[in-house]
Amino acid sequence: EIRLEDFNKAMRDGPKGAAAGDDSPLTSKGHSQAKKFGFSWSKVLREKARTGKLIVFVSPFLRTLQTADPMLQELSKEFHGFSAVLLPHIMEAGGLAHKDDFQQMDEISKLMKAGKRDKAVELLKSIQWRAQGLSVTQINKMFPWAKVAEEKDLEILGEKLYKVLPLDSPW
Repeated sequence: EIRLEDFNKAMRDGPKGAAAGDDSPLTSKGHSQAKKFGFSWSKVLREKARTGKLIVFVSPFLRTLQTADPMLQELSKEFHGFSAVLLPHIMEAGGLAHKDDFQQMDEISKLMKAGKRDKAVELLKSIQWRAQGLSVTQINKMFPWAKVAEEKDLEILGEKLYKVLPLDSPW
């Protein structure tokens, strides 16, 4: 079990590109693994894509888009119009957060330790979380196979669409 203060410090003070919940890219090793993944799985999924029975959901995190990219490039080349659905529902708890927001979390931890739960909850509710990540416009330029989730895309999940990605601002 990790203490909240340790988690906040690791997220706030992490290495460049990985600190404070940054939308960090894949490493060169990650890109290499994604290419292998894409080569293998595009072959496995080809028949489902050909028959229209393949739906791919991708988190809007940069590293998940980069992981899916080689496979989806292959499938979209072979099956014109094939796309993957951007689904903000599938991400780590908390998503992306700005380092200044993590500093607020430090203050909340202090209040909790001091037995001031009500003040901590009040502060938590007052945080104006800063948007992080790519906009849909940016994602579409980098990953042409990506599309925004629509109600019909979520029928298979039995869920209601509760979060729509903004077109021209970070999510």
